[in-house]
Amino acid sequence: MTAPVDVTSGYRDRLLTHRVVIGQSVSAGLADVDLDLAPERLRQAIVRWATAAAALTAAGQAMAAQLTATYLAAYLSLTDAQPPPPVDLNSRVGRVPDDVPGSSLEDALMRAGVAVLWRLRSAPRADAVRYGQYAASRVTWTSVQDSATSVLDEVIDVHAEIVGWRRIASATACKRCVQAAERTYRSTEPLRRRHPSCRCSQEPIVRR
Repeated sequence: MTAPVDVTSGYRDRLLTHRVVIGQSVSAGLADVDLDLAPERLRQAIVRWATAAAALTAAGQAMAAQLTATYLAAYLSLTDAQPPPPVDLNSRVGRVPDDVPGSSLEDALMRAGVAVLWRLRSAPRADAVRYGQYAASRVTWTSVQDSATSVLDEVIDVHAEIVGWRRIASATACKRCVQAAERTYRSTEPLRRRHPSCRCSQEPIVRR
C-alpha cells in the first residue's frame, strides 16, 4: 500500500523535474539569441526572448499548481481526511515572487537578458550568456516553485483537519533546510522561506 511519505516523495520528484525542464527551455532560448546583431536589433531580440520565456514560465507555473493540487488530493485521501477545498490554481500564474526583482515575469526575465548585454562589454560571449542563463533560471525556478507553494499554503491554511506542516528535506539539503525539517509548523508563513535551488518539499500534518 502506498504510504503518505511516498506520495510526498513522488510529488517532489515530479515538481523538481518539471522545474528543471522549464528552466532549461528558458535558458536554451537565451543561448539561441544572436548576440552579433546591431545594438538596437539585439535589444529587440532580447525582448522577444523575454516575452516567449515569460509565457513558458507562466505555463510552468500553471502545471506546478495542478501538480500540487493533485498531490494534496492523493495525500489527504491516504490519511482519511476530507479532500482539499477548491482553491484558485491561477492565483500566482504570470506573477513573480516578492523576492524576485521585476513587476512581471516578462520584466524579470528581461532583466536577465539585459544582464547579458552588460556582461558583453567586459566578458567573453560564452561567459555573458551563462550569466544571463543562470539569472533567467533563478527567475523561472523561483516562480514555478512559488506557484506550487501558493496552492499548498492556501490548502494548509484553510483545511479543517490540517493542523500544521513539516518540511521534508532532500538527501542533498543544505544545513538551513535540515534544521527546518527538525520541527513542525503551525503557521504557513515560513512555507515560502526557501532558496531558489531548494529540493525539499512540504507535507501537511493531519489531525488524527
